[in-house]
Amino acid sequence: LFNAKGCVYCHGANGEGGVDNNNSQGGKIPSLKKVCEGYSEDELKQRIQDGVAEIGKQDPEGPVPPLYMPSWKGQLAKDELDAIAKFLFSFPECAKKEEW
Repeated sequence: LFNAKGCVYCHGANGEGGVDNNNSQGGKIPSLKKVCEGYSEDELKQRIQDGVAEIGKQDPEGPVPPLYMPSWKGQLAKDELDAIAKFLFSFPECAKKEEW
């Protein structure tokens, strides 16, 4: 599902990120490997639905970063959204958090 919906094109096959995003903070699409450190599953699902239309600029005077996270509201069924969140929370970095 992560591949079929196109998440892979920006976030990488294993959620490692790293795709260039000119003038974004950090210059690249972020990794999703530790998404569990910043979001609960419900918060992550909301973030996926809302998207991230405005990406922070590295240089405020520079161009708008070309890549952004689109809104998936109405594009994913509830079970698809649940599956993507569970997939992201299944990365070893997040599984270790469950042991804390």
